[in-house]
Amino acid sequence: MANSHVEVDLSHHLSDTARNIRPNPLKAMYKYMGVPGLIAIAGGMPHPSLFPYEELSAVTLKPDTYPLDGSQPDNNSSLTWLWSLFKSSKSKTQLHIPKYADSGSGADPIQLSTALQYSGVVGLPPFIEFVRNFTLKTFKPAYPDFQVLANSGNTDGWTKAAAILCQPGELILTEEWTYPGALLSPWPAGVRPFPVPIDGIGMVPEKLEALLRDWKEHEHEGKRRPHVMYTIPVGQNPTGAVMNGQRKKDIYDICVKYDIIIVEDDPYYFLQFPDYRRKSERSLRSLVPDVISAETSRQYLDTLAPSYLNFDYQKRVIRLDTFSKTIGPGCRLGWTTCNAQFAAIMVDYSASTTNQTSGISQALITQLVSKQWGYDSFIRWLRGLATQYTARRDGMVDCFFECSSIGVIQRNNSLYNGAPVYDAFARPTGSVYHSYDEKFPPNGKTLFSFTIPNSGMFIWVTVHLKHHRDWVPVPAPGSALEFLLWSELAKGGVMVAPGYMFSTDESDVPTSTELASAHARSEYAHMRLSFSSASGSVLSPRRQRWR
Repeated sequence: MANSHVEVDLSHHLSDTARNIRPNPLKAMYKYMGVPGLIAIAGGMPHPSLFPYEELSAVTLKPDTYPLDGSQPDNNSSLTWLWSLFKSSKSKTQLHIPKYADSGSGADPIQLSTALQYSGVVGLPPFIEFVRNFTLKTFKPAYPDFQVLANSGNTDGWTKAAAILCQPGELILTEEWTYPGALLSPWPAGVRPFPVPIDGIGMVPEKLEALLRDWKEHEHEGKRRPHVMYTIPVGQNPTGAVMNGQRKKDIYDICVKYDIIIVEDDPYYFLQFPDYRRKSERSLRSLVPDVISAETSRQYLDTLAPSYLNFDYQKRVIRLDTFSKTIGPGCRLGWTTCNAQFAAIMVDYSASTTNQTSGISQALITQLVSKQWGYDSFIRWLRGLATQYTARRDGMVDCFFECSSIGVIQRNNSLYNGAPVYDAFARPTGSVYHSYDEKFPPNGKTLFSFTIPNSGMFIWVTVHLKHHRDWVPVPAPGSALEFLLWSELAKGGVMVAPGYMFSTDESDVPTSTELASAHARSEYAHMRLSFSSASGSVLSPRRQRWR
């Protein structure tokens, strides 16, 4: 790339908060703590001999526990006993962390005396070593001197990024539907989202460029053009869109042109799936070789969408990764990748706010994925997880196709930027039909439509409220019918997330007064359905509740 070695000063993006952060002088001493022979009497550190934990042991699964063909039945299935006959008797292993590692464990061993102690904000050295090497091999950043630092999950990482970048009252670029928790982090500072239209593969470059090019401050209450973008490019929450490499390059080039910092929130990166196939079209066994090796890891990673880091020759990307979706969210552990300037400021900011990330979580995860498994075995674990979530996605979509009260067809000649759109309509029996038959017989009137995601944990459903007998065309925000649909599903034992929760337009969020209104107002509503927490055997008896 012609501009790959051009240094760009990004310091003008820093907020007043970032400029006024002062380093914690006590934290500066930690870099000396490992010096042999040092007599450490400067800090108020508890003596590790007084920690009550002498050792930590756990039984863990092996990295190849989940087959790559997704053939393992549901744990609640009647076939579970059959699976147990074929499953390896050595599918579990022991993990052990002592209070004090033996002398042959290297310069920075994983031990409880360190994990339970105060430590540097960046992260425990073995953890940082692993995630830096993982980032280098997996995401291939476009510049060599990138920095990584531990965080307490992606929400924590984003909160810190927003704090050092955003001034009070500023606007940030987001997808038009996005994760509400991310919007709430900078909300108290008056930071608000400015939505960019999306399609089947995420944010639309032409729409982004148009709004940046045509920005006029007097049309936006005197606010300057946004200089920070928050995006979930893979398994976009809530839509499930996956942004490919070309789209990312196009958006990155626009961000270079208009001087935008990209915050890439990517918790679902390793939950990328193949296209959905109907049951009759699925083979029992795939031809994917189940071998743990550098070559199979490379082949698998080549099938995944690249990170923005791969195009980041100007060091303007802050990437957020987490173990929440791949190990467990209760660990509250992830890492931030960015340039050295941003990293140093986030370290100082963390030192005066959250301080260090949990040492126990760092020790547990590093011992497992780095010491016990290693890079290629961890990649094999991630591949197995992806096949399990593929099966769960397929199970939920199967329920749509198999529900006796609705029919599902692919919309003729309609693609959402390459993704087929499916319409669900009422069959001429059942309670759904009786809600629609007075004005709209089921000959083509769509109840809801959806696309099938290739990543993440969610199916994004568009409900066609305008086809309901109680709908009236009142041009106002909010939707009584949307709330009614949500509450009726909940009463029937199915909890979904109403779409307005993910809107970046405040006018889309109905007030309590609007929800009590007798009239429906919007032509469409949305629902986010999670297939991650409900498997086929759980969903199957509930599919009739769509009626």
